[in-house]
Amino acid sequence: MITCPNLEIHASYACNLTCKSCSHFSDQRVGKNISLEEIKDQMMQWSGRIKPKVFSILGGEPALNKQLPQIVRECRKQWPFSKLRLVSNGFFLKNHPDLPRVLEQTGCELDISVHHDGPEYTEKLIPVRKLTESWQSKHQFKLTYRPSAAKWRTTFEGFGAEMVPWNDGDSAASYKICVAKHCPQIFESKLYKCPQLAYLNLMDRKYNLPAIWDQYLAYRPLHPECSDEELEQFFNTKVEAACSMCPAFHRYFEIPSPLPQPKAVAS
Repeated sequence: MITCPNLEIHASYACNLTCKSCSHFSDQRVGKNISLEEIKDQMMQWSGRIKPKVFSILGGEPALNKQLPQIVRECRKQWPFSKLRLVSNGFFLKNHPDLPRVLEQTGCELDISVHHDGPEYTEKLIPVRKLTESWQSKHQFKLTYRPSAAKWRTTFEGFGAEMVPWNDGDSAASYKICVAKHCPQIFESKLYKCPQLAYLNLMDRKYNLPAIWDQYLAYRPLHPECSDEELEQFFNTKVEAACSMCPAFHRYFEIPSPLPQPKAVAS
């Protein structure tokens, strides 16, 4: 068994928010929910070989998946000795009344990722706080609200087909400041170093990205048929050439409200 700090899987590629420069590209509507059977199949190909200290269920927004409680249970079956963590923006947790009981029974932590500190967003978060507080009054599980937008940074320029990598030319510097260096992904049964490299594939399928992305789309993930030596090398390798797709220094910006804006009514 290979031990790693953290391993992640998406329950949904879709998201109800539009956080600018999302490192998972979830704001660009590139995917949909993943079925329980598909997630189970993907995890089974690795759960006998990898022992993550933390196994994270996220997205996109995982609560958009109607099978989320069953997915949490299956993740606990596959990773019985890992700390289990569900990361959600909270707005669709109301659709899963059985979830708090499942969190308690599986020992799964719930992290609410707060993506903006503006008054409109804060007000819309009030029902989420009330809901999770009521859950905690009846069930025991760890609940954390984390300010994900506190130091939001951009990892690429542009949007959609016009999106381009930074190409700062210093992979080591990019890796040093990378906030996803301990976030390998199980994506379509293969292991990817980070979410940017994994879900870039979804972007290419939707937008047919320009040639400037070819060197990063050529990244070779690890297949389940890999040897133990290849698996160990995957987790031991730090800096890779593909790291240069992200900035070599932090490019912070004030994130605009990620809440969907109402469509203009034609006069």
